[in-house]
Parts: sequence; structure tokens; C-alpha cells
Amino acid sequence: SLSTGIYHLVLFNNDTEYVKLYNEGTDSTLEARTSTVLSTKTESFPSQNVVEMPDVFYSCKVDSFKVTSDTASQASKVSPQSKVDSLKVRIYVAGTAGMSGVSSATGYISNVYGSFFPGIDAYPKTGSTITFSFDDMESDHMDADVRTFGVLPASVGNIQMFKVIVTL
Repeated sequence: SLSTGIYHLVLFNNDTEYVKLYNEGTDSTLEARTSTVLSTKTESFPSQNVVEMPDVFYSCKVDSFKVTSDTASQASKVSPQSKVDSLKVRIYVAGTAGMSGVSSATGYISNVYGSFFPGIDAYPKTGSTITFSFDDMESDHMDADVRTFGVLPASVGNIQMFKVIVTL
């Protein structure tokens, strides 16, 4: 049981496969991070960690939760917010052959967030590259559903690069 007093709470879902928690010592260092696939050092793409797409992740902060002797009967209303954005990526393939020769395709988008700090409701200063598979192949296009913690703002001079590797 908790001692009486005022607490800072960070609430989040923990039913994720690709989002792990790090630096759990204080709410200001708590980090929800998606899995790193590899670090890339290529000239044609930013030197960033390549990360998995995060699972859906909800969080909220309660700055002053008062615990009294009768807290068992106390109720508090909270509204966790999704910290993961969903994008739809569609690539059209021109020509008479269309997608007929494509067996698989993998995409990469740079300068996205690979983590989130739920205790301070903030994102890291550096970006990551997210990898994803195109899971829907039609005759003239391919689609992918992509999740990320967000995209670094362009005002900081960050440019998103997009790369596709196609297997024929």
C-alpha cells in the first residue's frame, strides 16, 4: 500500500511486443522505445538507427495524485492519448507489367521518432529510420500501413527520406 502524500503518476499500456520501457527510475527519464533492427552508416541515407514500427502506445500523466487514508474509495478520471501515428504508404507502378513481377517490397522512412518519453510528454532530439513491409500488392500499386511515434519537425532542418527495396 502507498503512504499518504502527493504522487506524480505516469499511466500507459504495457501490452506491446515492440515497445519496451527503459530508464524507469524517474518519470523524467522513463522512455518507451521500439526495437532497434540495426544501425546504418550509408552515404545515401541518414546515419540513424533502423527501428521496428511501434505497437499502439497510450499514455498520460497525472501531476498531483493525492493518497489519503481513504484512497481505496477515491476515483480519478484520466484520458490516455495515443502516442503513435498511423500512415498509409501507397506506391503506384506504371507500365503494362505493373506489379506482376514483384514478390516483396520493404520500405524505410528516415527522421521519425523511435521512442517517446511518457513522463515528460516529449520526444527525443534525434531521429530514427523506420522499416516496414508492403503487405498489400495489387495489379498497379502496393500499400503499407506504417506506425511511428511521430516525425521530426521540418523546422529543425530534418528531411524525411524514403527508400524502397523491391524483390522481383
